[in-house]
Amino acid sequence: MKLKLLLSFFTLALLSNSVWALPHGEKKAKEATSKIEIASTTSKALTKAEIKDLKRAERKQARFEKRLAFVQKIMKKKYDAGIDFQDPVNKWMWFWIFGWGAGLLLSILGAATLFSGGGILWILSYLCWLFGTVSLVIWLVKKFG
Repeated sequence: MKLKLLLSFFTLALLSNSVWALPHGEKKAKEATSKIEIASTTSKALTKAEIKDLKRAERKQARFEKRLAFVQKIMKKKYDAGIDFQDPVNKWMWFWIFGWGAGLLLSILGAATLFSGGGILWILSYLCWLFGTVSLVIWLVKKFG
């Protein structure tokens, strides 16, 4: 149960980061706009309802592009700093993240190789989880204490 929950959070984190980190989102949005314009210029007679729907779609798309640009701006500002092990407080946060990540990875590998030397991987996994948890406690104490 615990492993399934951790795997689902890990998968969710990977998927959400890949969705926010798409650099070609603006390019696709511009292509979609040009396709709408081409479609509207090539058709001979559009009804008023179709014109209204096209205008509504263009407004929604412009609003979506604004929101996407805002979110990308925030994400860029937040994540441009990268990993800084020189910071005496945030380095413990990164130790925590990497410790739990290594613990999860080794747990999965240990479960996959349960009958062929998986015991060593389970012990290493436990030590990584322990290191990550201790780092989390140190980070919380330094950050908020």
